[in-house]
Amino acid sequence: DESREEFVGGILWDGRATGEVLGSPAADQALGPFLVPVEQNNASKTDVCLQVQEARYAPLFET
Repeated sequence: DESREEFVGGILWDGRATGEVLGSPAADQALGPFLVPVEQNNASKTDVCLQVQEARYAPLFET
């Protein structure tokens, strides 16, 4: 915050994981690799969910 001269931001070198999406910077950071082309390269969040739903470990996510 420039007016107060203090750091306000998230984690990672550029501060992009702020916690605004899930309420925690660490949780927001965990969302990134699923859609990044040089990491897991999934087309969308829906594709990630479908892959988990079809996986043999899917029952582990049921409540």
